[in-house]
Amino acid sequence: MPINMTDNNFFKLTSLHKSVISILLENNFEIMTDVQDKTIPYLCKFKDVIVQSQTGTGKTLAFVLPIVSTYYKMESTYKNHPICLVISPTRELALQITDSFVSYFRSYKEHKLNYLLDYTTLNYDELKSKSKIINENIQNFDKDNEINLSEDKNKKKKSVL
Repeated sequence: MPINMTDNNFFKLTSLHKSVISILLENNFEIMTDVQDKTIPYLCKFKDVIVQSQTGTGKTLAFVLPIVSTYYKMESTYKNHPICLVISPTRELALQITDSFVSYFRSYKEHKLNYLLDYTTLNYDELKSKSKIINENIQNFDKDNEINLSEDKNKKKKSVL
């Protein structure tokens, strides 16, 4: 199948890892939405982006692809560590985001999704424990400009947000 190389084509994005491009091709994605075209290049450079648009405009894929691409570019020793924290205002959106991550990580057999936490499935004690870690890190984010997603507070590892 020939690839249509328009200005808003996923394949023009050299900042996306080749595995991500292959996954897009396997899933018949070729043309970016306006939201994706305007945000993915910035997100691939770890720039902050605020997007407000209607449902169905590609916002989820716009931030999932750069995260997945970052994962593929990481050294293998870091692939067992969390690389992002996604906070969602609703359970439905959290499930949609989770489905998106799972589908893009599982498309390639040699890579696996290390883990995604759906806090709605944790029991109260687990939720309380994890929430405390996340809350402390978020409160310190302004001071440190980083969030440590591990339980070891002495570990200093930049996390992609």
